[in-house]
Amino acid sequence: MKKIEAYIRPFKLEELKKELLALGVSELRFFPVQEWSEVHVQEFYRGTVFEVDFVTRTVLMLLVEDAAVDRVVRVIQNLCSTGSRAESGEGDGRVLVIPVEREVRL
Repeated sequence: MKKIEAYIRPFKLEELKKELLALGVSELRFFPVQEWSEVHVQEFYRGTVFEVDFVTRTVLMLLVEDAAVDRVVRVIQNLCSTGSRAESGEGDGRVLVIPVEREVRL
């Protein structure tokens, strides 16, 4: 079993949830976070450029069987990549795949 942790742009969450449900994912957790890095991001608002220290992301966490990991990661990549990395340098997020030794439900 693996834990998939995806840091995505918030506006991609609803579409991604639908696709993951279609894949058979029955449970997931998500929450907002603020990311910081040394590379400052430029945002545009009403024709004005702003340099932003923190970027809002949504973290999506789910547990999947080993056999489903590649399919789930591929869906996340396909739906959540906007191609903005070349423009801003910041990218669309990241996906971590973490081994889970065991799960104990409470």
